[in-house]
Amino acid sequence: MKKEKFSASIDQLHAILLWIRQETTPFGQKFLKKIELASEEALLNIIQHSYANRGGEIEVQILIFSQSTAHRNKNPTPKKKSSSSQKYFQISFIDKGISFDPLLAKEASPPISLETQQ
Repeated sequence: MKKEKFSASIDQLHAILLWIRQETTPFGQKFLKKIELASEEALLNIIQHSYANRGGEIEVQILIFSQSTAHRNKNPTPKKKSSSSQKYFQISFIDKGISFDPLLAKEASPPISLETQQ
């Protein structure tokens, strides 16, 4: 497993994504864009909501494993199969900021339509 700690700030976002890209290069250029998009969304949520832009630390862990390892360890369904070999990966983002449980969140009211406003 590869892991790295970063400062939880917008200024570090590019560096974090670059590290993730370097570690997941074997999965191909097309798939890298999907990895980056999902990672960026998760990282922005941590920076903006969990730490409320006040800083903190994010640990990023990347586990690359084979299909036989996934079945033996009873890991969740692997995310991506490489064309040259059966390799999979798992990315974890670990922070110590404010937690969020969407099941406990209040439902947002829908915006008022233009017809209602007039």
